[in-house]
Amino acid sequence: MFCKIIKLSLFLFLCVNLGYASTADFEVRVIYFKTSQAEEMDYDRYHAIFRKIQVFFRDEMVRHGYDAKTVQYEMDSDRVKVHTITAKHDGAYYSGNPSDVFDSKIQHEIPFNINPRTNLQARQHHYILILAGIPLGNEILNGAPVGSGMAWAYPVGFGGGTAVVNTQFEEVKPGFYEWLIIHEFIHTFRLVHSGLLDEVMGPIAFGFPKYISKGNADKLNKHRAFSVVPIIDDLTVKKNVPKDAEFVNLTFTHDSNTSLTPVNNPNNWDGWVAGIWEKTPDGETGNKSVHYWDFDQMDIWSHWMYSSAPAEIEYDISSEGYTKFSSFFGVPHQGPDFACEGGPSVQLVVYADNTEIYRSDVLYRDDHGVYIEFDIPSATKTLTLKIGDVENQSCDNYIFGEPKLYIDSAVGLRADSIDADVNNDGRVDLLDVQIVRKAINGSSNYDTDVNNDGVTDEADIFIVKAFAHAAIVAASPGKRKVNITTWAGLKRR
Repeated sequence: MFCKIIKLSLFLFLCVNLGYASTADFEVRVIYFKTSQAEEMDYDRYHAIFRKIQVFFRDEMVRHGYDAKTVQYEMDSDRVKVHTITAKHDGAYYSGNPSDVFDSKIQHEIPFNINPRTNLQARQHHYILILAGIPLGNEILNGAPVGSGMAWAYPVGFGGGTAVVNTQFEEVKPGFYEWLIIHEFIHTFRLVHSGLLDEVMGPIAFGFPKYISKGNADKLNKHRAFSVVPIIDDLTVKKNVPKDAEFVNLTFTHDSNTSLTPVNNPNNWDGWVAGIWEKTPDGETGNKSVHYWDFDQMDIWSHWMYSSAPAEIEYDISSEGYTKFSSFFGVPHQGPDFACEGGPSVQLVVYADNTEIYRSDVLYRDDHGVYIEFDIPSATKTLTLKIGDVENQSCDNYIFGEPKLYIDSAVGLRADSIDADVNNDGRVDLLDVQIVRKAINGSSNYDTDVNNDGVTDEADIFIVKAFAHAAIVAASPGKRKVNITTWAGLKRR
């Protein structure tokens, strides 16, 4: 879309986008070509973009009635493999016609030939070449500087191709860069531009893409590079939380037995009183705020919470014995219609009751967020998330990605640590349930606080009933089995 279509003998020279190839033998290879003045690759951010590409393809294929097909990357363990190459010259050396510069200068500095016009092997793969520190051209074509991106696709059969994108495009069109990568990537499958503003092959310099058209999905479905392959790992997933830990999701409004909602005034969640926006764990996303900004991983996270600072979000966690908090926290990118002087800046401070237990660095729009994980002191009753609008108090939006509270299975309320035999007669039955029920409205000579949370309530009755039912099942194998896990697990039944 940002370059003219030039017909070559066996190749199509297409606008900025990346190419890909077939099944297990056809991998997408990523190359990061940087000048000495350019920053190192923000790997976590790009990994999230690569994952978003996979998820976007898969979801669109399914939406059009095809199998859950997507593309496969060259991997290094659980990460997309990135070949980083430091240029031999400064950025000015690579100025000029993007295609000529690639052929005469850049290709010669890459240790393997990725030019499908001159290398037969390159026609078997798709390459994403990311240029960092190389200036864009002064000429504007279709709303973007020449050199923002380009792509070659091998037209015979269903071969591979090469897509090239320039990181400086992000400075020209904040929030559009990842869509540029997807757009150019699709060009390597020999797909051309559409006239639809919100289709991914439309003019992305003017509007956010939302979908792949039915016609383009049909062509991708026939390409041998598209197959049902695993989605790469989300590297923001918790690394230190036990795999078998119980958890609940933190949300604004999704009140369910697997989610918590705040207990304080909703006006305190949003510093501008401009509204909140969230994707709930069931996949529902409400209307966008009028101050909507974009964030790289919003399409990837199972749920997220989005609003503006200063804000205070308070959760009652007194009943579960939560031991750990985890979340991704960041600053959304400024949308195209909002100019903020100085840019946004936010900081997260977390309190267990009245004690500060976590403080983030000040985050800015270009920081792309951080992953947070910390322990919660035992016996904490209230967890408060305070988001400050530090420095210039301008457009200070914030986002939490997949915020969760965990009950570590190693220290949580386990079945083998629960004494549900309240009257100590050697069995758990209806008498124990009746004793706990009476204790709720009066006193008792027995210890009826079964879950040891300081009070006797319906939670204790629920646990005793579950143990009583388990005893009945043990004596009557034909009855439905109940597994006793943690209290959180029991509560969800």
